[in-house]
Amino acid sequence: MVTIRGVNVYPTAIENVIRQFGSVDEFQVTVTTVHEMHQLEIEIEVLSGNDSEHVRTHVEQAIYHALSLRPTVKVAKQARSPILR
Repeated sequence: MVTIRGVNVYPTAIENVIRQFGSVDEFQVTVTTVHEMHQLEIEIEVLSGNDSEHVRTHVEQAIYHALSLRPTVKVAKQARSPILR
């Protein structure tokens, strides 16, 4: 558990919110400290064929409604799969 802006946040709480989105393949949560305050950043991988900005916005809103936090949510650039010859 970590306290972010006075809110106790459990990793499983974040996971429970993000796993509701079938368009999110994987995610990574990073907690940093800026001026002695914890900041929450979430990086998501959006499955191809989905509007990544739309998914990012919905994940951000869902976390706000569930945890009363406004984390920074970023979409990770997906690695290109190697070309098989």
